[in-house]
Amino acid sequence: MELSNNIWSIADGLILLKDGTVLSVFEIEPQVVNTIEEKDKESSKDLVYDCLASLHDYNDVSIHSLHIDLELAKKISLLSQDIEQCQGTSSLGNYVISTMKSRLEEEVSYLFEYKHYLVVPLKSVNVTSDFKLTIEQTIATYRKNVLKMAGFEELPKIDWWRTWQNQKDMVQTKLHALNVKEVVKADLELLNRLHFLGGQYYDKESELIALENSIENVDETIIEVVDGNALKLTNGQETSYVATIPVVSYPKNVSYLHLQEELQNLEFPVDSVYKIRFSTQRGFFSLFSRARNKRKNLGNTVEEAAENDDVQKIEVLESHQLLEDFQEKHENKELMITYLHTLTITGDSIEELNLKFDILFAKLKELEVEVVKAVADRIYLFYKSRLTELLDNERPSFLQYGSLRGLCENLMFTTKKVGTEIGFPVGRVDNEIASWRGEVEKALDSSTNVVFSNLLQANKIGVKGKETSNPHIAITGATGNGKSFLTKLLFTYHSLLKINVLYVDPKAEMRRQYLTVLEELEQEGTNEELQEYIRSIRFVTLDMNKKENWGVLDPFSFLQSKSELRELVTVLIASVLGDTYKDVKLFLMPCIDRVLERRESGESVGMFHVFEEMENHAKEKVSEAGYYLKSISEDTLLSLCFSDGSQQVLKADNKITIVEISGLDMPQGTDKDEMTETQLRSLTVMYALTYFCAIFGERERDRETMLFLDEAWQIMSTPAGRQVVNRIKRTGRSFNNFLVLVTQSVKDLKTSEDGTGFGTVFAFPENSETGAILEHLRVEDDDLSRAWLENQTMGQCIYYDTFGRKERITVDGTIYPEFKPLFKTVETKLVAV
Repeated sequence: MELSNNIWSIADGLILLKDGTVLSVFEIEPQVVNTIEEKDKESSKDLVYDCLASLHDYNDVSIHSLHIDLELAKKISLLSQDIEQCQGTSSLGNYVISTMKSRLEEEVSYLFEYKHYLVVPLKSVNVTSDFKLTIEQTIATYRKNVLKMAGFEELPKIDWWRTWQNQKDMVQTKLHALNVKEVVKADLELLNRLHFLGGQYYDKESELIALENSIENVDETIIEVVDGNALKLTNGQETSYVATIPVVSYPKNVSYLHLQEELQNLEFPVDSVYKIRFSTQRGFFSLFSRARNKRKNLGNTVEEAAENDDVQKIEVLESHQLLEDFQEKHENKELMITYLHTLTITGDSIEELNLKFDILFAKLKELEVEVVKAVADRIYLFYKSRLTELLDNERPSFLQYGSLRGLCENLMFTTKKVGTEIGFPVGRVDNEIASWRGEVEKALDSSTNVVFSNLLQANKIGVKGKETSNPHIAITGATGNGKSFLTKLLFTYHSLLKINVLYVDPKAEMRRQYLTVLEELEQEGTNEELQEYIRSIRFVTLDMNKKENWGVLDPFSFLQSKSELRELVTVLIASVLGDTYKDVKLFLMPCIDRVLERRESGESVGMFHVFEEMENHAKEKVSEAGYYLKSISEDTLLSLCFSDGSQQVLKADNKITIVEISGLDMPQGTDKDEMTETQLRSLTVMYALTYFCAIFGERERDRETMLFLDEAWQIMSTPAGRQVVNRIKRTGRSFNNFLVLVTQSVKDLKTSEDGTGFGTVFAFPENSETGAILEHLRVEDDDLSRAWLENQTMGQCIYYDTFGRKERITVDGTIYPEFKPLFKTVETKLVAV
């Protein structure tokens, strides 16, 4: 093995080495496997085995699971294009975009993702079934070496890759079940370069320019041997320390080892490289010959000890038994392999590197996986872990022998992922099943797997891997677990985008809290962006005791369509009049039309004008009904819906509207004979509100709207509430309207009138409904899944996304702590609490 660049040329998905070897390189898209779904893990292992086994004829295979930068700047740049400008929210939106990268880098220790690569040699100068071709390749290699010694170097043909295109395609066909893609030239060049950057900061464009100039720049790094088992890498002003650690022993029983999953759960990146050689019939890599001879020697030892009545060492007996098992697998034609497995960690200092090694060592010891520091071989192992190296017998002490099936128990090519590729940071994936017992900070610190979310992606077409286009979102769970915090975090983030947002707040807490924060910020003279954001919100309170709220839900104040206005006016009047409505029904529409004509001529009108038209009607019963409606509309709940139209309070085209409900007494049943007068009037107000909610989401098909229904059980306990929720759910996708339904019970997500579900679910724990929650999330109900769900601590939920993925996440409020005062729901003057 040469300790220098061995690459001659690179093309899309192909590497030509200086000895004539041609390697094909594929990126494998990881399968998303949930923490607790054991059946999916077994299926994944079977799939990987089948695909790797199909490469047996190629003799060698290399697997590289490497940590790659998240490219946050690129993701944030795309998100920035959806931030709405020239609005009161714009300053805060631009502030969030401009600071997101630095905030994430401050709060999350490592921002990366694992990518997986498979290297298959299409031709090796050492291995071919064609004797004539072997001679030709050997002569060509000899010629290159002689020219090199003389100071000359032969250049590859410009189109050398054409010769290997068909073979590369054949390998890709064999691996199609793994969803592979070839690595394009620029990425492949950078991938080889990353090995010599050792976790350092780098400028991607600069590195690519250097590599395009000459592939010899791939290893332009100063490498120094330092204390311990580390190498010091220096690139310009950047310095890092690298340790390449060989795995020398696996546990005797590797079933369910899932080593790669355990490594990826660590708080820092660990690169994992496998150099694999399939067993040959004879020679060094003939495992059957080696195992047979070793078993014969151990068998003699066992027999001699038995004859002398000696006590056998446990290790001898176990080794003899394992070799018998090995020979049996070979006879059953199970694929056997020789492999080198190395793990690579990096650090900015020796101290950091040693700390990581200690953590890694402790985890591996727990799994009964043995590693050594290999101080004397650190340079060899560093270079041997390159993408361009194949397995040889140069360091047999680090080699392991076993079955391909056993190696696949490591659960390779998988990941834990939930949310969207581009979006706002809302949390981190939690790898635990046990409870954090309220220590949310520890849960966050234990994970570097950031969860991004952009709920508006749900109904968009062309999103790869999406299982549903259902745009609606449900947030469920018991009170006090963080449901309200997540809801308001999602509300704040998404209100910065090019959408209109309506938030229905039955607890009447947001207006008071937001205005309190605004007052504090104004006094301090801080956070101008957040101040401007709060001022841009249109707060509407359904409180009859405040005159400024009268007529807030008057149909004439927020409806422009004549047909919609006629429908709502008749519904409200029928709701109030009850059985006597039938006496005025035939005469009502002309009264409404006359008022509409007055509005068209420029007059400010409202429901009072309809009542006046009725009152002046020649028909006595119509006149009496008009007088009654007008008289009960003053200083009662109905004043919210019935007015003279002088106040234009509620508009469906406001960017952000928060409607808080105060003083409504909602009935629990549907029998109007058992309802009080106040409850009947509350129902009328709710009819008007829910109709406004529906109209809000149906005004413009080409502009997204988002409706938050907090404490939705209160709204859905009424026929009108259920009706509007079902209407929104049915029309949401076509009208680009996203319903966010927040409720305590997962049972509220389904109604007898409508079978439409929710594409996205955030399920906080509610232990009395564990079975129902698991069923809704499509998770098998067993002890493991129950523990996974019920052991969530405050601030944790199960996130079920439109890709069908589900993970336990910890909601993260640390990225923008300045938002947190807005989300406070509990006030107290006590100090010792």
